[in-house]
Amino acid sequence: MGAHLPLFLQGFSLFREGKPFYRKLFRLAGPIAFQNLLVSSLAVVDTLMVGQLGAVPIAAVGLGGLFFFLTTLFYYGVASGAAVFVSQFRGSGDVKGIRRTIGMALVFTEAGGLLYSCFAIAAPGVIMRIFSPDPAVIEIGKVYLRITGFSFLFTGVTMTYSLVLRSLNKAKLPLIASVIVFFINTVLNYILIFGHLGFSPMGVKGAAVATTVSRFLEMIIILILIYRRKNEAAAGIRELLDFSKKHIKRFFKTTAPVIMNEVGWAIGAALIKMIYARMGTDIIAAVNITETVGNLLFSFFIGSSNACAIIIGNKIGERDTGTARRYAYEFTVLSVILGFFLGLILAGLALLLPSAFKVSGETRQMVMLILFIQAFFLPAVSLNLHYIIGILRGGGDTTFAFMMDLVITWIVGIPLAYLIGLVFHGPIYLIIFLVGIQEVIKALIGLFRMISRKWIHNLTE
Repeated sequence: MGAHLPLFLQGFSLFREGKPFYRKLFRLAGPIAFQNLLVSSLAVVDTLMVGQLGAVPIAAVGLGGLFFFLTTLFYYGVASGAAVFVSQFRGSGDVKGIRRTIGMALVFTEAGGLLYSCFAIAAPGVIMRIFSPDPAVIEIGKVYLRITGFSFLFTGVTMTYSLVLRSLNKAKLPLIASVIVFFINTVLNYILIFGHLGFSPMGVKGAAVATTVSRFLEMIIILILIYRRKNEAAAGIRELLDFSKKHIKRFFKTTAPVIMNEVGWAIGAALIKMIYARMGTDIIAAVNITETVGNLLFSFFIGSSNACAIIIGNKIGERDTGTARRYAYEFTVLSVILGFFLGLILAGLALLLPSAFKVSGETRQMVMLILFIQAFFLPAVSLNLHYIIGILRGGGDTTFAFMMDLVITWIVGIPLAYLIGLVFHGPIYLIIFLVGIQEVIKALIGLFRMISRKWIHNLTE
């Protein structure tokens, strides 16, 4: 480790890489962050509007949306694995490899999405009973899930192309689609939930219809933008399906750990949410509110970490591993600064936002304290996202990223949450604090892996 310390310390010279590096970083990270901010803002708008209906609808929509969340993380796993290839193929100038990778990703996302969609439409009650014991929450959640289940396949296509376009340095295209859909979804929510412009109030059912229509339109807009611009992603059917067993094997060798990482993490998050739901409807309502607020700030981490993966992947594809390593140190320092800055913002929001929701005073107090704890650990969370999504995946080190993320969550986080929440009936704050401790441990593991240089793998060879 000592041999690498001087290079690590150079990371503290923030402008060492010069204007070209930061210009590229902001050109990539800006649209990605803004797109994720729009998606998260839309969730805030949904939560605020549904929140006017009370704590039970908030809990129902949040838990119903949890199943969709599991689906999107499967999509994200496949698409992120594909993006690792695409960023390196772009660095080596292999357009056929890019299009073949997109085709494989679409086949696998849609196959998995079809299963998720059928389950949501045919058995929403089964899903909701897994997540919550509250009959009122289950009934409302069933309505929401049965309608939104139709949108799952649309999201698979949208997410695949969004991540691929980011790796091709064309992050503005999915951003354009998200801007348009943000306004469409907000207007539809307002009309259908509360009943305006001649429509009867539909409540949670209206939120579900608005979400489904918006996801379909987002897919159509992205496809139109891609094929009108005729960029590297604008492949014909034959080009998309031009892959063999050899290509599939190589694709899955890198992508499978990413899929397992995302799905395993999502299942873990779902289990922890189930624990919260069994601790009380007010508690799960508070958690849903804090997640919605926290996701606004996570958009900046997602933007920066995805840009990190693209920049590092391009350099490895160009066989410039020395620059890739320097960038890794640079992103380590930047991620801590970003996490600290956004932690201060989250702490400020903790004092203001709880009053915007029509919930009990006790729930508002929970929201405020949870946000304070999350703000404290935000630098560690930022580091982990940049290590797992950015540096390790960008370097093709997906198996280690998978092990680093999942082992601690499943061996430490979930058992402790169960014992504290359901066996010893401890406070929600203690569970949130222990989740933060997990993030610190992961960040230290990621740091040592990054220093070791073992994370660099050229996938184009």
